[in-house]
Amino acid sequence: MTAILLAKLKHLLRNPWTFLGFTGICIVFALIMGLTGFESRASVPVVIADEEVTGSSILTTLNDEESISFKEMEEDALIQSVKEGKAEVGAILKKDTYELIVGVESTTVTSLDNMMRQAYTEYGQRQKIIDHIGDLKQTENAALQKEIDEALKNPVFSVTTSNFTTGQEMMYDPIYQFLFGFSLFFVIYTVAYNVLPILIEKQEGVWDRLILSPVKKWKMYAGNMIYSFCIGYLQILIIFSFFYFVFGVDFNGECKIFCVNRNTN
Repeated sequence: MTAILLAKLKHLLRNPWTFLGFTGICIVFALIMGLTGFESRASVPVVIADEEVTGSSILTTLNDEESISFKEMEEDALIQSVKEGKAEVGAILKKDTYELIVGVESTTVTSLDNMMRQAYTEYGQRQKIIDHIGDLKQTENAALQKEIDEALKNPVFSVTTSNFTTGQEMMYDPIYQFLFGFSLFFVIYTVAYNVLPILIEKQEGVWDRLILSPVKKWKMYAGNMIYSFCIGYLQILIIFSFFYFVFGVDFNGECKIFCVNRNTN
């Protein structure tokens, strides 16, 4: 069995182009579909109808969102973008309320509506506090808003919510989907290509001569299968290491199984 493994390894070193080709194709497809061909954040066009919204906490709250990116444009361009299907939904931001222009009903619309409602609720609470204190000078008003911002960043107490279904929230990342999918797809081809020589060797009579040797038949099968498994595992290792070290895909911390932490000195 060891002799078979050594023979297969020597053959790989002499002709590695098929193995490198499948590995390279997998990396290219994962790059195109995962890193450059798919936008993980939904893009939503917005129109600022009132100038008071520009310097308010509404835009600050919306820009802090990680799942949706907002792009400011004119109202005509927003409506045209929704009509043409370039955007699922658009938002018109006013001083006291907002308006959604929906092209397609989707989860993005629901998420955007909740974000807008939360942003305007926080803005309304802030304004009620300022109005309740009374008329202030411009400098005093700015100082009060600064104190409110600091109080929100450092609250007196915090509330943590949890549910009984799970202890940790699972974050969906499309990069992992394409990376794992294409890796599995091309690894199957690599393993199948390396198992194919078994049939070729049988047809050419190589196995008939091996059977007459002291090598047992199960060792012949085991040697080929172990080699094919090792080649497939090596290909996955190369692909994942490439994305880990070159593009910084950390696999949610699970890459430490076979990669050295890049932050260690």
